[in-house]
Amino acid sequence: MRATVCWVLRAVLAVLFLYAGIAKLADVRTFAVDVANYRVLPAAVVGPFVASIPGVEIACGLGLLRARTARAAALLATGLLGAFTIAAVQALARDINIDCGCFGSVRAPVTVLTVGRDLGLVAAAVVISILTPSTDEKPPGHRARGAEYSKTG
Repeated sequence: MRATVCWVLRAVLAVLFLYAGIAKLADVRTFAVDVANYRVLPAAVVGPFVASIPGVEIACGLGLLRARTARAAALLATGLLGAFTIAAVQALARDINIDCGCFGSVRAPVTVLTVGRDLGLVAAAVVISILTPSTDEKPPGHRARGAEYSKTG
């Protein structure tokens, strides 16, 4: 059951990150305006940020699809989603009426529902991080090669 829940969460987050990254690449100018409208980053940083985020999101989505990289990708997703949530909260707190910019040219205003969605996605990423074993963990009952011969009589 744990493995199924983890796989479903990984698949959902992977699709969301892949879609978001590709949508932003398809309309970089709109994404740049959306990022600038949050009024968090200095103008000189908006360009490099906009240039890097779609690639990071796509890499995160691909990483979630591969078992060996799922835990690292889930940690990356947690960080990204946490930052996006903080940006949305500060926009609401400052009463900045803006579009989310979450999925490229899909227009959706930042609302309390945006924050709730983002918090749910953060929770999903955290669950994936917890349920996915690290790459150096051995399954229960696993014995190292030659372990049966290492005992001295």
